[in-house]
Amino acid sequence: MGDDKLASTSTEIEILCKDLVIEVPDNIETTMRKEICFCMFRLPKEKLETFRKELVSAIKDCEVRTRNYYQDEAFKNFDDPKVFPNKIRSKPWLKAAIQRDLILLENQLPFSILVELYSVATKYIETDCSSFLELSCQYFKDHNKINSDRKEPLNFTDLVRSFLSSKHPKSYFDVPIKNLHRATRLHQAGLKFKPSPNECLLDIIAGSSIKKTELRVPPLEIDDNTEFLLRNLMALEQCYYPRQEYICHYVKFLDFLVDIREDANLLIKKKVIVNRLGESAAVAELIDKLCLEIVEVTSCYNDLAKELNDYYDGWWNQSWAYMRRVYFKNVWIGTGTVVALIALDAPHTSRSRVTPTCPVRQHCVNPTPPVMGVLVGGFLPG
Repeated sequence: MGDDKLASTSTEIEILCKDLVIEVPDNIETTMRKEICFCMFRLPKEKLETFRKELVSAIKDCEVRTRNYYQDEAFKNFDDPKVFPNKIRSKPWLKAAIQRDLILLENQLPFSILVELYSVATKYIETDCSSFLELSCQYFKDHNKINSDRKEPLNFTDLVRSFLSSKHPKSYFDVPIKNLHRATRLHQAGLKFKPSPNECLLDIIAGSSIKKTELRVPPLEIDDNTEFLLRNLMALEQCYYPRQEYICHYVKFLDFLVDIREDANLLIKKKVIVNRLGESAAVAELIDKLCLEIVEVTSCYNDLAKELNDYYDGWWNQSWAYMRRVYFKNVWIGTGTVVALIALDAPHTSRSRVTPTCPVRQHCVNPTPPVMGVLVGGFLPG
């Protein structure tokens, strides 16, 4: 139709829409004007079919103009099958958006229904097709870093959860973790955080690694989608996995380690956390918010938390933590501490050069150096 016809159609629709205008009584609250509100009302039967046809015609006439409105030089080749045979693959942002929607818990359909629909569709495809489970694992392969066993899940959200929690600590207690020292305190006590990039996200190594003053943690990449992903997985566990909320246990354990910005800075520096949010304070805030309204009755990290607390509370580790916190807080204080030790030791060294050698002292085995006495006597907390 031409512009005149289109204008005529719009005018007729506007006339018909006047039948939809009713007056709103004064006692009804509305966010629009108090005296008038536009509401859908039943059209007369003789006008309903005409209205529908005219409306459809007007929409069709606007289709070309609407499509051209979003056309751009960067998108002009998307409709060419020779250039982009798969339109989803040609638009990375679209693939990411679809994957995000497929993980959303409220969008889920039972996996068994999807398998049945897929089996119907494959009847009309001549080539051999992979199973729907294999296709799903391939589509969400970014979350499956260790190629875990493929078991039929409840839905797509459960599939991603199975990838991330395929390996986790096996210890269980009837109570959650009540206390755990934060990362910077543990680091001051001598604990070293080491990344283990090829392990399952939840597989934080415990046991003998603590005795070696190491805690191996698989890296966690934190970006704009991390909160969305973890919240959906945690919501799934709260509904379908009582006492097996492994993702919830992991997030709660991480919340104990990352309490302030300095904790986030430390784990980012040690490459245990990959920060793509910018500020380290945003990382600490995100982890803290994830635990809100999450009920934890057990934890598979109880043994690990107890071992870390025992490590920190040990006499030597606590003394070493005190020494680093007070005497080696930064490079300037540490330099001053070393200079003071040398100055305290200098008079004794000069006296030992002029004092005659005592025959009894020659037979002393491994006498205690004066500097070590200063270390032991001065660095222990009072």
